[in-house]
Amino acid sequence: MDNYKDFDYFIHAYRSCDLANKENYKEYRFDKRCYSILGNYLLLNNVHMEKVEVAGNFKIIGDFAFAKSCVINAKFEEGVEILGNNAFDGSYLEKISLPQSLKYIGAKAFKDTLLTDIVLPSNIEDVGENLFKGTASLEIVACGENLKKYIPEWKENALNLTKVLIIDKDFNIIDEYTLRSKLFANDRVFLKKEKKFKEKLNSLKPQERAL
Repeated sequence: MDNYKDFDYFIHAYRSCDLANKENYKEYRFDKRCYSILGNYLLLNNVHMEKVEVAGNFKIIGDFAFAKSCVINAKFEEGVEILGNNAFDGSYLEKISLPQSLKYIGAKAFKDTLLTDIVLPSNIEDVGENLFKGTASLEIVACGENLKKYIPEWKENALNLTKVLIIDKDFNIIDEYTLRSKLFANDRVFLKKEKKFKEKLNSLKPQERAL
């Protein structure tokens, strides 16, 4: 993703200077309707903010937006379309919620984070290289069929990645890949984590309308 150094970036981007005194908050919701870009390097090296929510008016999340920050939990609402390069690189990220509107995730977006699992909605069209490089805690990934080609790279970059679940647009599991030995995959601790993860997928399924 480009760094948006053109004139439009300075008009539409929410930048670190716009945070004013809010950079010391533990939690923050980004929802300023006059902006459509969450700026590059927004919370780079921030040691205070642990939980963030980003409203759907922010179509683009800039490069390194939360890199090397103390953000543990991040939620992006429907409307967000692009998550920039190195967005959470080197952060304390453990949990993330991504919207169905997301189309692209940049290179190394989750490099060296503390994620143990992640759901990549099936509407994502493509991702950058080395998405999970150095994320040793990652064990389970759910993604759409069009991202299957990245499984070998993810396995190489995230050494403990054990299971990749292929999902459809309604979060139904349509295929599964076991990347480590079956002995490890049948470990009771991992099976418990896998069960909990599949329960999370079920909770994301569209609710059937009452007749």
